[in-house]
Amino acid sequence: MPLAKDNDPVLNEFRGIFAPAENREPPKRPGEFIDKIFLDCHVGKVSPLKALLDDWHNIAPKEFAHLCEPVDVGKNEIYVRAANSAARQELMFCERQMLKKVRLLGGLGNIKKIRFV
Repeated sequence: MPLAKDNDPVLNEFRGIFAPAENREPPKRPGEFIDKIFLDCHVGKVSPLKALLDDWHNIAPKEFAHLCEPVDVGKNEIYVRAANSAARQELMFCERQMLKKVRLLGGLGNIKKIRFV
């Protein structure tokens, strides 16, 4: 007994009832979306994290720069690993000054918070 066609295309495909070929969109060519992939992956540009790591000795206070390092860049925040709780506490006091310097770097103007972990 043949199965009745349902309104759900996923269920129809599972059952083996395919939509007519004229209703399907042709697959996209790689050239149509490759530029977006390159932009998302920062191909040909320095990533925000790499720029941050390269300039970290100018951003962090001199006495604590060797005790911390940035580990990740989120949408609106940066995650910085501190060596110990005392260094983390002192860095929290310097967060505003560090944020001013970070926002001057390319691609990091939207950063609003530094999280010390």
